[in-house]
Parts: sequence; C-alpha cells; structure tokens
Amino acid sequence: MKKHLVLVHGYLGGSAQWAQQVTLLSQYFNLVTVDLPGFGLNQTMKSPQSIRGYAEYVFGQLDQLGIEYFHLLGHSMGGMIVQEMA
Repeated sequence: MKKHLVLVHGYLGGSAQWAQQVTLLSQYFNLVTVDLPGFGLNQTMKSPQSIRGYAEYVFGQLDQLGIEYFHLLGHSMGGMIVQEMA
C-alpha cells in the first residue's frame, strides 16, 4: 500500500507547480497537492495571517480527505508550513 505524500507549494505558487514531480512520485506515493488560500485555484480565498494559519488549512484539507498519516514535502514558504505541521 502506498503512503500519502502531501506537497505544499511556495509563495506565489500553486498545486500546478508540482506537475513534473507528480508524474514521477505518483509511482511511489498517493499524492496530495493543495492550493493554499490566496494562491492557485484558491486565489480569491482570504489568506491566513501566519504560517500556522496555512498549516491549519492544510490539516483541514487532510481531515476532509480522511488522511491521518502522511509524509510532507514543501517548497520555499511551503517548507515553512510543513515544518510547522511536523
């Protein structure tokens, strides 16, 4: 059974920035990509005021998907978010 890997994009990014990585990593993981509030497909959503707020948003998305156990990978600001989540 594949483990879940959550990909969190950086500032001014979106889930689409992971397209090439998704192609490769999907062979090994069940991938979850998110568009953070204020970015990508959620660009009209109000952005949290802190890294903790973004981390809480990602946790909420994972809860909605019923995902309890997962690995994290973040780029730039996404790296700060996944550190907050760890």
